[in-house]
Amino acid sequence: MKIKTSIKKFSPIALMATLIISCESKPPEANVVPTATVIPSTTVDKNTGENLRSGKFVSVAYPVSGQATLLTKGDKTTLELDENFKTADGPRLVIVLHKAPDLASVAAPPNYGIDAGSYLVLEKLKSTNGKQVYEIPKEAKLKSYKSVAVWCEQMNKTFGFATLP
Repeated sequence: MKIKTSIKKFSPIALMATLIISCESKPPEANVVPTATVIPSTTVDKNTGENLRSGKFVSVAYPVSGQATLLTKGDKTTLELDENFKTADGPRLVIVLHKAPDLASVAAPPNYGIDAGSYLVLEKLKSTNGKQVYEIPKEAKLKSYKSVAVWCEQMNKTFGFATLP
């Protein structure tokens, strides 16, 4: 009887100790995958041209914010980064059009590198902030490109992207 009584006394204590030791104080962090925000493009402005497609930048490897818009005026098509555009600085940053609408889903972290043949380099990034305009080559098949990205060519690292629906 003494053994059974001592087991009964220690059972609740053993159970509590096991629960305390096996539980974490906070839940594990979930892997957060950046997602793009799609902005419908139906606006036409006679001064700047027709808004073909627009999207807000999503940060992936480094912070990038602002909006990118494809515009056409006459036979000229341009990519405009708005006055709120801002990105981290880096070596050999370029603006590219990419075939995937969501680079975070096709490129692996932490670099979010992109594959040859999946993008078109427009030009070296003019500035890390503010309004900028990049001319799209006439031979570019715009329908095949679904996003624009700030890309470090030297490191094959995508800083951020904007889906262009």
